[in-house]
Amino acid sequence: MLKNILCFLFIILFSTLCVDAEVLKVQDCTVFKKIVFKSGEPTANNILYQFVKNTLETDLFEMANIKPNNVIAYSIDLNDDGQNEIIGLIYSSYYWSRNGWQMFILEYKNGHYRQINSNNFEPKKNVYILQNKKNGYRVIKSFEYNMQQFIKSGGPLDVVPVNLYYENGEYHYDYNR
Repeated sequence: MLKNILCFLFIILFSTLCVDAEVLKVQDCTVFKKIVFKSGEPTANNILYQFVKNTLETDLFEMANIKPNNVIAYSIDLNDDGQNEIIGLIYSSYYWSRNGWQMFILEYKNGHYRQINSNNFEPKKNVYILQNKKNGYRVIKSFEYNMQQFIKSGGPLDVVPVNLYYENGEYHYDYNR
C-alpha cells in the first residue's frame, strides 16, 4: 500500500517532465481535437455522471462516493454520425486501479448511452483525437506511465504512447503503435 502511494506521489511530482516528449510523439499525427482533462463540459459531465449513477447498483454508487464534481468529461463526434460521444474520467476510488483512473467512452444509440470501451486506462496529460479512423471511428492517442517497467527496475518512469482503436463494437488499446 505504501509503495503504491509513493509511486502515485512520484508520478504527480514528475508528470510535468513528460510534456515535451508527449508533444514530440504526437507530431507525426494529424490531430482532429486535443482534450485536456481539466473541468470538462457541464453537459458532458452530467451525462457521464448520470450514466454511472444509473449503471451501478445504488449501494455501490453510494459506497463509491461519486459526486458530480468528481466527473470530467467532453463531447466529440468520433464517427461522424452527427451525434457526439462522451469521453471522460470519474475520480472515485471505485474507478482507480494500478493503471490509474478509468477513462470512459460513451456512445449514444437507440435512445440511450452505452460504454464503448472496456479497458482500464488513464490518459496522462492529454488525449488526442486523430484525424485518421479505424472501422469508422477516430483513433485516440494518449500516453501513460510504464509502471511495470518502473516497478521492475526501480526507474526511470517512462511515458509510453497508447493508441485506442475501435473494433468489434468498442475501443481497445494498443501499446505497439
